[in-house]
Parts: sequence; C-alpha cells; structure tokens
Amino acid sequence: MYLIFGLSRPDVWPVLDFGVRKGLGLTFKKRAVLTPKQAQPFARRFSPYGSVAAWYFWRACES
Repeated sequence: MYLIFGLSRPDVWPVLDFGVRKGLGLTFKKRAVLTPKQAQPFARRFSPYGSVAAWYFWRACES
C-alpha cells in the first residue's frame, strides 16, 4: 500500500494484501479468500491500472 498511496505508483498489484484478495474473491464470487498465487493472474487483466483496481477491491471487503 505504500507504493500505491505513498509513492503514487499507478500499476501495483499487491497480491500479499489480505483485503485486496478478499475483495477480489467477493467480487468474483469465490467461496474462499484467494491465495497470492491465485490472485496473480488478475494483474494482467487490470494493467495498467492495477493500483486503482486494488483500491476498489480493498474497499469492497469493507462493506
């Protein structure tokens, strides 16, 4: 998250962040929280806006 918010990097896909993986699983209706290995292929889908997608997935698990 430091790369996204602190350094304003536009294309960071934080696969180790639990909130992002949980939000990704909720959005795509997965039963369990995705592992980092399962979340990695989504980086290509959201490139070059991986940071924006990560922020939305992070916010999705809050509601």
